[in-house]
Amino acid sequence: MIQPCRVRSVGASKTAGGRGKDFVLYWMQASQRAGGNHALEFAIDKADELGKPLVAFFGLTEAFPEANQRHYT
Repeated sequence: MIQPCRVRSVGASKTAGGRGKDFVLYWMQASQRAGGNHALEFAIDKADELGKPLVAFFGLTEAFPEANQRHYT
């Protein structure tokens, strides 16, 4: 279970039930792991709730603050 204090709405237009959307997007910026990742678990729950597939996205960029080879391994 995800603690409610860890969830923050980013705007009704982006979270309005997924109407007209083909998938739920999980934009991964940090914590690139499957286990113990509360944000990923929340995204999976939302996708299941909406009956949509989940797409995980992680964009590689050398401009990310303090990013190095170890972060992208």
